[in-house]
Amino acid sequence: MGDRPGLAQALKPANNFLAATTLAATSAGTFITVLVLWDLLGHLPLPLGVAGHEGSTVLVGLNGLRLLREYGVGRTEADLGRCEVDVGFSPAPASRVPDA
Repeated sequence: MGDRPGLAQALKPANNFLAATTLAATSAGTFITVLVLWDLLGHLPLPLGVAGHEGSTVLVGLNGLRLLREYGVGRTEADLGRCEVDVGFSPAPASRVPDA
């Protein structure tokens, strides 16, 4: 990347997003796998199974809220322009954002 010094800087947010997503997916998959194996190979108490299932649902919701906070809802174009390199990204105008 010596001929494009801004490319590494432009790709850094994407790499951070990929790392966070990979960590979240790996953690959730490991947690659910442990619960399933515990249920199949032993005796998983029902309250613990329900708590594990609902806990993973809460984590998915919190991750979605984190992504909304970081990448869009309520942000202006100036807020999203964290990178000094123009990568051709322009967020949708506020009038095109669907109502929740």
